[in-house]
Amino acid sequence: MATENAGKLPAEIEKNAEKVIETLPKESRAAVTKVFQQIRRIHSGPLPDAETLEQYNRIIPNGAERIMQLVEREAAHRHEQHSRIVTCELKVTKRGQLFALCLTLALGLAGFYLGMNGHDWLAGTVFTTTIIGVVTVFVMGRNSGEQQSPPATGEPPKSGAKDIGNKKSR
Repeated sequence: MATENAGKLPAEIEKNAEKVIETLPKESRAAVTKVFQQIRRIHSGPLPDAETLEQYNRIIPNGAERIMQLVEREAAHRHEQHSRIVTCELKVTKRGQLFALCLTLALGLAGFYLGMNGHDWLAGTVFTTTIIGVVTVFVMGRNSGEQQSPPATGEPPKSGAKDIGNKKSR
């Protein structure tokens, strides 16, 4: 039966389904009708299909146009939010680098002061821990930033997709 209905239009399939449903016992008819109605139309995506947009136009004046405007406003809002997030992340990064510079300079000056006033071991400890801390932050920060940063194309990352087309040969 599936092969004979494969090329038919939905209205013809619906007529055949009604004939089949009428042959079922009365207890089963409601459940089968409900299942038939639930799987009758499936659509996925940000916009309704053209037929649904036409139906909106018949019910609501300029319904399809209003839906398109809604989708366009939502896309513009999403782009604006993404831009704000990127700007904010850049500010946070710059502020962190400025604080790291100030802290490194303060600790360096403290170590220099301690060294000049006869506290050689303490000055050496302050210098060593400061240098190790700064190097560790820069090395670890770069490694973790590579894993978390979005692609440079501006497109959202695709789950499960591997980019093998842009690799340079060495």
